[in-house]
Amino acid sequence: MKMYLPEIYPDELVYSWLSRYFVYAGYTNHKMLISQLLYSTKNNPSIEFIGHLNEAAERQITQVCSMDDLILNHTMFPQYARFLTAERRKAALTELKRYCDPHKVFTILPRNEGELWLKYCPQCTAEDRKTYGETYWHRVHQVRNMMICPTHRCKLVNSEVDIRSEKIFAFNPAEVVINNADPILVDNVEQIKFAKYTSDLFNMNIVNDNERGIKAAIYNAITKTKYMKGKHRKMAQFSEDLQSYFMEIGMNTIASIYQIQKVMLGESNEFTTICQIAYFLNINPTELLESDITEEKVLQEQESHYIKNRAITDWEKFDKENVVRFEEFCKSVYDGSGNDSGRPERVSEKMVYKFLGITSYGFKNMPKCMAVYKKYAEPYEKSWARKIVWAYKKLKQEKGEKFIYWTELRRLSGVKKESLEKITLYLDKEVMASIMKIVNRTY
Repeated sequence: MKMYLPEIYPDELVYSWLSRYFVYAGYTNHKMLISQLLYSTKNNPSIEFIGHLNEAAERQITQVCSMDDLILNHTMFPQYARFLTAERRKAALTELKRYCDPHKVFTILPRNEGELWLKYCPQCTAEDRKTYGETYWHRVHQVRNMMICPTHRCKLVNSEVDIRSEKIFAFNPAEVVINNADPILVDNVEQIKFAKYTSDLFNMNIVNDNERGIKAAIYNAITKTKYMKGKHRKMAQFSEDLQSYFMEIGMNTIASIYQIQKVMLGESNEFTTICQIAYFLNINPTELLESDITEEKVLQEQESHYIKNRAITDWEKFDKENVVRFEEFCKSVYDGSGNDSGRPERVSEKMVYKFLGITSYGFKNMPKCMAVYKKYAEPYEKSWARKIVWAYKKLKQEKGEKFIYWTELRRLSGVKKESLEKITLYLDKEVMASIMKIVNRTY
């Protein structure tokens, strides 16, 4: 069937574009368009990305817009790829063009309560209607932690469209869904500046910046602050001050000390956390992405976080200085809030030693941190039980009344079938019965 696709607007999500086509083409059933677009009707399109297009749909779509242009300029690719190395970013683009699941390509953190809906700016809506005769879903409004339209300084409004594509899918054109809300102008200068800062980083052209240069740029900025003592970064104080600052300006999601630490150690490239760190340190977006930090500075940055290589002479002080961030770390591992997938994990001794940068012998000299560890310590069987319950609840929420397969539960929880007998003691009987029904495929 020939697709007469409309013009795609500046900064418009692919989802928005296809939703407008849904109306223009006169579809009345969402599944009909999904079957025309996708390789399989079992896989919903992605609101943030595209979905697995079939050959016929891809051939017609690329006559209007290339896949590179669609991904780079009409999906949320910059939010997830911005701080990857050039090599990893190129690989991510290649994988997405092959229609790989974005969750397998990027770190996509679970959403909090304030980030569940597509957002819009009432003033952008009015301007769109005047210019194009209709409005559409803008990408920049959907960036995590974007609370204000960076163009109009107007508070963004939540629509009723769930941004999580795992939910029951529907094409919702902005023109049909968006109400005529009155614009609320924001007078919080810092909120406005941070929205502009985040927008600039999101919209800047992808250049050959790299993870090492970004880390070094952050390190270079920290050396000029009170958060650097000799070669040691005072991360507990830095994190506390950063959190207090963003809390004061009313930020929706604030980076935890664990997320900050992961960025500093080069274990995370998460967009929102890096934006908050860089903004708090007053690093210009261009300087962050096109850093010309010397090799000497890079080496200094690498040495700065190897705490275990320096002699700890005052264990009592070290214990006291680290107990708050250590508790937050343990909690984030235990409840999954610090995990890329959101899955709860077991807090292991090895994990503890690595986080604190000490040996098992040194940990014995830290009674405060040890007490925290004991609070979260658990046998493997209990951690498996928590994982399987988390995965079951997540799948129930996402799939509703749809059938849950054991392969889905296994993949999400990481728990093997042979381990189920060992976790019975830690599971509610009703939950265990539901899980066994899935295993035995009896419903």
